Amino acid sequence: MNIAVLVVLTAVAVFLAWSSSRCWCNKNFVLKWIGTGLAAVLAAAVFVVSVVMMAGLFKLNARSAPTPEIKVAGTPEQIQRGQALTDSFCGGCHSRSNTSAGGFDLADDLPIPVGSFVSSNLTRLEI
Repeated sequence: MNIAVLVVLTAVAVFLAWSSSRCWCNKNFVLKWIGTGLAAVLAAAVFVVSVVMMAGLFKLNARSAPTPEIKVAGTPEQIQRGQALTDSFCGGCHSRSNTSAGGFDLADDLPIPVGSFVSSNLTRLEI
């Protein structure tokens, strides 16, 4: 979508620049100077907007920072905490004992009525 807007802005800038050159060929003195000046100013403004948008898109999609390498020690306390977290919420649908094959409504535990969130079992079944 952003690229399409950029292409349209560039096309409008080119069209306005072409209109400015066409107005310059006009025989009417007022139309020649006002039309050329107005079209040139609008073309420059649209061109500046498209350049700023191009720079923003480049900056948005550029990755300048290196990806940090995070190493976790994996202490027994961290492993127990992770186990407790997964057993408290995720274990209703995703268990290692294959006792549940999904179908648990996750929205039942929420304090506000937001609808129904029923998940499927994504764990590998070992029968």
